[in-house]
Parts: sequence; C-alpha cells; structure tokens
Amino acid sequence: QPRSRGLGDVYKRQKENTMKDRVEDVVIADDHPITRFAVEAIVDEQAGFQCLASVANGVELLDLLAVQPADVAVVDYSMPAGDGCDGLALVDTLCSRYPALRIVVLTALDQWPIIQVLLTRGVAAVVSKSDDLRHVARALLAASQGRRYFSPAILASRDVNGFDSAGELLSPREAQVVHLLLAGKGVNEIALELAVTKQTVSTQKRAAMRKLGVSSNAELFRFASELGLE
Repeated sequence: QPRSRGLGDVYKRQKENTMKDRVEDVVIADDHPITRFAVEAIVDEQAGFQCLASVANGVELLDLLAVQPADVAVVDYSMPAGDGCDGLALVDTLCSRYPALRIVVLTALDQWPIIQVLLTRGVAAVVSKSDDLRHVARALLAASQGRRYFSPAILASRDVNGFDSAGELLSPREAQVVHLLLAGKGVNEIALELAVTKQTVSTQKRAAMRKLGVSSNAELFRFASELGLE
C-alpha cells in the first residue's frame, strides 16, 4: 500500500541528488491520500522539480520544514489538523517563517473572494480540486518563475464576479483595516490607531468590502468566519 514520504525519504533523495543539477524541492500537505499520491506523481514527472516529502496535515508540514527547507509547498486549504494548522492561519505561518517559500494552494472552494484573501497573504498559485490535478504542474512552473497561476475553475469564479484579468487585490492598508474590523474595533478606534481620519478609514473599508464581494458588516464577519479569518 502506498505511503506518504517522510524524513527518511528526504535524506535519501538529498544524497541521490548531491551530484545532479539543481532542482526545485517540493513538499506536499493534503489529508486525502489519493490526492497526495497523485500530486506526488505529477511533481516527479515535471522536469526541474522533485517531491521531497508529503504529509497529511499542517502540523506535519511545519515539523518537516523546521528540519528540511523546500522551495515550493503544495498545500490543501482545508485540513483537519487543529488550531492554526490549516487555511489562512497555516498560510500566514508559512509566509512568516519561510518568506522565500512559494505556496501553491489546492482548494475545493472556487470562490474568488477567498482567492483574493489568499493572494494578499502571498500565495503564488491556486488550483481548484474540481479541475484536473495536472494543473499543479503549470502552477509549479509559474511559481518558480515568479508568476501567479489560477486553474480554470478559479478563473471562472473570477470572471463570474466581474473582475478584470488582473483581479483586484486588497491594498496593504485595506487589509489592515479589515483585520482591525474583524478584531472588533470600530472606525473611530481604527482611525486613532492608524493616525488617519475617520473618513479615510471608511473609504478603505468600503473599497475592501467591494473587492471581497460583501455589502455589510454582517456579511464581512460571516465571510471571515467561513475562511477562518481571525
């Protein structure tokens, strides 16, 4: 029966590749074995990449990266692994601890507002699980070249929501305002904290809500809850 690749495989592959040309090391985290093994095969078939290891959840991924660096992480957006080890929390931890790591997200949530938030976190590519997983290969190439990549279902979600080809990302200040709103702060408090006027905060709030596709505070909080935003 197939198994996930662990640290023993990592060290073996390191030794085997000592005298070879440089390749991109990829780690995979997905709690579905069939998906995990399929992505492993896709990575190993792609010239210039190798699957260094694959794990079943975010906790194992963080443990792995603590002892073995990688170039790219292919990460399932939703994995049952405890607080802070899936979704946006995991992406934030990866970006904070390993800023050079390029992240490709696999997701069953084909909703452009969710993708918007992922992009503000620094994710390089997003592949929908409703698409052929071979799009992972294209995502790896794009990430290695510093480009973004969206699989067809993700692009369709963007087009349905009326975004142009580049999409509309939250600005750093808009993202900061949303974060403070979700922390329970009002417009007046945010204005004081950011040393700007209430009108500026209100304008940034409206712009952020428009880009996220929500029209009220209730929708914003519901949207944040669905994504696991804190």
